[in-house]
Amino acid sequence: MRVAYFAVLLTLSQHSFPQGPTNPVTSPAVPAGEVGALHGGVELTARDLVALAALSGRGESEIDLPQSVPPAHRGRHPQVAQALLPSGGFGTAGSGPVSVDLPQSPPPLASWQASGGLSFLSGFPSDAQIAVSTTHVVVTARAVIAFYNKAGQILQSPISAFQFFQSLNLQAQFGVDSYFDARAIFDSYRKRFWVAALAFNSAHSKDASRRNKFVVGVSKSENPLDGWYLYWLDAVAHDGVANDPVYRPGDSSDYPILGIDGCCFYQTNGVCRFRLPGEPGYDPQNPPCDYRYWHVAFYPAGPMANGVPGPSLSGWQYWNLTNPDGSMAGLIQPAVHHGAGLRTYFVSRFGGNQLLIWALTNPLQTNQQIARVAVAVSPFTFPPVAPQMGGAKPIETRNLGTDVLKAVYRNNFLYLTTNDARDWDNRGELLASVRLVRLNVATYPAIPTDSPSGFVDRPFGARSSTDDPPGAYFHYAWPAVEVNQYGDMAIVYARMGRTIYPEVRFSAYYAADPDMRPSRLLKAGEAAYRVTYSGYDPPTWPWADLAGASVDPYDDTAIWIAQQYATVPAPTTSNNGNFEVWVGKVFGRLYPDLYLPDLTWCCGMVRPEDSLTANVKIANQGDGPSPASRLEVYLSADGAPSRPDVLVGELNVPSLPAGANATFTLTGKVSTSLTPGLYSLRAVVDPDNRIAEYSKGNNTRVAGARVQVEPRPSISANGIVNTASYVRGSVAPGEIVTLFGSGIGPESSVGLQLDASGLVATSLADTRVLFDGTPAALIYAKADAVSAVVPYEVAARSGTQVQVEYRGVRTGAVSMPVSESAPGIFTLDASGRGQGAMLNEDGSLNGPANPARKGSIVVWFATGEGQTNPAGINGKLAAPPYPEPLLSVVAAINDIGAEILYAGAAPGLVAGVMQVNLRVPDEAPSGNAVPVILKVGDSFSQAGVTMAVR
Repeated sequence: MRVAYFAVLLTLSQHSFPQGPTNPVTSPAVPAGEVGALHGGVELTARDLVALAALSGRGESEIDLPQSVPPAHRGRHPQVAQALLPSGGFGTAGSGPVSVDLPQSPPPLASWQASGGLSFLSGFPSDAQIAVSTTHVVVTARAVIAFYNKAGQILQSPISAFQFFQSLNLQAQFGVDSYFDARAIFDSYRKRFWVAALAFNSAHSKDASRRNKFVVGVSKSENPLDGWYLYWLDAVAHDGVANDPVYRPGDSSDYPILGIDGCCFYQTNGVCRFRLPGEPGYDPQNPPCDYRYWHVAFYPAGPMANGVPGPSLSGWQYWNLTNPDGSMAGLIQPAVHHGAGLRTYFVSRFGGNQLLIWALTNPLQTNQQIARVAVAVSPFTFPPVAPQMGGAKPIETRNLGTDVLKAVYRNNFLYLTTNDARDWDNRGELLASVRLVRLNVATYPAIPTDSPSGFVDRPFGARSSTDDPPGAYFHYAWPAVEVNQYGDMAIVYARMGRTIYPEVRFSAYYAADPDMRPSRLLKAGEAAYRVTYSGYDPPTWPWADLAGASVDPYDDTAIWIAQQYATVPAPTTSNNGNFEVWVGKVFGRLYPDLYLPDLTWCCGMVRPEDSLTANVKIANQGDGPSPASRLEVYLSADGAPSRPDVLVGELNVPSLPAGANATFTLTGKVSTSLTPGLYSLRAVVDPDNRIAEYSKGNNTRVAGARVQVEPRPSISANGIVNTASYVRGSVAPGEIVTLFGSGIGPESSVGLQLDASGLVATSLADTRVLFDGTPAALIYAKADAVSAVVPYEVAARSGTQVQVEYRGVRTGAVSMPVSESAPGIFTLDASGRGQGAMLNEDGSLNGPANPARKGSIVVWFATGEGQTNPAGINGKLAAPPYPEPLLSVVAAINDIGAEILYAGAAPGLVAGVMQVNLRVPDEAPSGNAVPVILKVGDSFSQAGVTMAVR
């Protein structure tokens, strides 16, 4: 048998696409918009993510540079840069709703720190964002991206945005090397994560050569470790195009925001322009950045989620959306949409008491329209800075004024949050507060603001009656909102004050409640917030521009929230301040998520009825404990999907707490129904799907190493023959026999070997032949045939039990009769017939071309002569005194008796080979095939053996 070996070369390549600016085409149907191509993209594979995780050390270029816009001006424009106070001065307790007597917001079901050193890598402020899939959680913090399971366990080292998007090659194209304001959302329509950031060339951060790009990644599945599709586009209209009517040298982007619906992916960001040398008001140390417009762009989400190359996609962008008074619109917040809707919504702020609701219809079509309607609400008040305990600098809460920080659309309602301020206790001191608004947009452009319509306009931040002591005056800021399928809202925000460190809190607003419930602590602050960056020393410390909130797509009643808090001790090696991000889960239930991270088995190949031991690691990466379950292990035939899997074994798995893992050892029998071949070993937990868990898709694991199932070793009485004659029947002491079977030896033949005593070995390549348990000397061994010398111990018996053992597994015993002799003459072609293996008198090989002379001496070789004198020794090589058979030996040529000169052991050969020296009778006939025969005792050799005589 010849075995072929194949080498498999696995080529891993990264699919890249052409990149670069395109020539946009202006659409006459929508004067305010423009069609533009998504400039380029690459594929980020799971293998790349592993490599990036190993390179997750921070890079100075992306985290230590000053922000593109000073914190006091980020995202602002003249319409919101002034304190907007209600008439009559500071607000009073009566200027907002007074909370009814509701119970406190429910405690979080899950709560954990987004570990991994986000503060070290991200930059400040964190802009904590969270996106949640069925099985995983993605958290971003300004310039870093981290992946977690729902138990809160980080899955690999956090990746800086610079590294995550590096394969887009923007540095080579535009010198872009600095990434900031990372964002994340989950797309419930296509079951994908979207991660994005702004990027620019740090060498020209505040001059005419600045380039502004928006980068976005779309996960290939709900598991962020499965790889990403990456794209880039311009973050300012016509970025870098000379003599362009829209682009102006010095244009700068800031504060990106993401939205999603069933059609498109939406991205907006602010654009200001740095004043250049020679222009009025230019300051070389900190050139002003004058607000220009809010950039709105959107692209077809489906093709992007499927990895379609960037140049084949086109989208729309707007750069001249205006307020009712004709001024450029300010921060335009795209809504995260849930479910179906007739329009795509955006929200912005205008004046002292107006919200602008923008509605986009027929996105990407030539008949698309974008409209806005102003909704009057109670007056907004520009927030003050917020003090913090410890005498440290106050917290900056003014940099986005009262702009909309989060917008969600669901079931004909828009939900949005902003910063605000109130003097809740009429003390003459404004407290930074948060604001929740709910609008019924079912009849857009008519938007009612009465209670029956579901309208809510709720400033929030008064002292809580449930857990705030008298005289406690706290500031609330940076809220985010999400809403579940029942209309229940979770609002997360930061809280700080003179008697507390900056902390994370949230409130619930149930759809059936008349008001928002008192707040609940999610994570207490541990120290005063401070920044250690020596090059940045403002009068206030920046806090966060955002908080994060995401609905759980598995349990559409649960809402996940995230916000930063102040930690202790402050890091001594980081420039980014002492903060971390805390994650919580509100509403819903806790669920397990059983996952099989590893499956191994032992050892080598197996045969039917062998024991197979599998080691299976089971982890619960959900946020709830798993009930007791079952584990099953199967063998699946490779290349034969129609053949049913065969169960190896099963065992009971105990309950696993959230985040726990354990390794279980299962030992089972390989079924006799398996035919030889290559099999995959597959383990599955909860095979009956009895457990409600986040995902069933990760309940199965296939072992990396395949299982080779070989035939169980087997022989039969008909397969045991004299090696010389191929005659089957009885066996004799010292007879060399061949045992034919299956699975009884190695794939390739292994020949005779001597053991340490100089005897022919009784074991070859894990193969043994046993006669009544006595191992026999072996001549060769291979998978389908083994040749052995019958031990001399059988001489006194009438029968013997024969077995072959391979790799510790024995065949069934075969009963063979024992005779005194069983002679067989070796033939030249080892077939047992034809020309014998004989030597002429001169030592040459006998044959038709070299016949023996009459009267000359010839040598025959045979086996099966029986017991000898002296007694035969198993495996001994013949040496003087040479043993001779106890039985008589007779030889005949063409039935003519020949004179025997010697009959005994063949010098130097193993005991069991008999050499016969005889004289060719003068009466023998001449011929090329003269028949010969040998008789030992009462037994004759096989018929059909010949020699050549002349």
